[in-house]
Amino acid sequence: MSGPFGVSLTVISGQKHSGEIAVAAATFLSMGYMSVDPVGRDRNIRPEFLKVLHIFANREGIYYDKQPEYYAGKLTTPDNDLSTKDLFWLALDKEGETIAKGIYEANGDLADKRIYHTVHKLNLLEPLVTPPPELSLPLQVWEETRLHLFGLAVEYRKVKGKQSYSSYMNENVVLLPEQKLFYDWCEELYESLIPWMDTIKNIQSDYS
Repeated sequence: MSGPFGVSLTVISGQKHSGEIAVAAATFLSMGYMSVDPVGRDRNIRPEFLKVLHIFANREGIYYDKQPEYYAGKLTTPDNDLSTKDLFWLALDKEGETIAKGIYEANGDLADKRIYHTVHKLNLLEPLVTPPPELSLPLQVWEETRLHLFGLAVEYRKVKGKQSYSSYMNENVVLLPEQKLFYDWCEELYESLIPWMDTIKNIQSDYS
């Protein structure tokens, strides 16, 4: 049994904090039998940013096949030498789409080639991603919140069934205003990627 069809995907961003946007999208899309290549014009990943992704996952009870640090290490900058061999690309903003089109042209590949129902070789995420907020809190504050959430996730296993995970976290975790802004950004990006998660699962199932 070889498992589901292995999907290969490139996510690309070209706006401010593009590297962080690509890493976040790759992390949220991460699942079994899938490889994701993040591409961004900016390779600067703030340590606080990675903590935020962990905080979002712990509070929402989301499991990622690969952690944010993995994709931060895998992040590449765009150039015409990049291969377009992945099953398809997902541009996270108009700037990323423009860059990707140039790479496809340089490779002699057709960006608008249909590969599955409404999926083309190059696709544009809707709604478009906005840059993540600027961070003003010390790294230690984010780490303390991450550890607190991790501990609560462990504790929840003892009360599981008495209340939902979401209500348990809302009851026991208070985010600072700066943290809430970034948390909301993660939530918006994650929700915009849910249709693509479903599409990828359908491709894996139909192509297997």
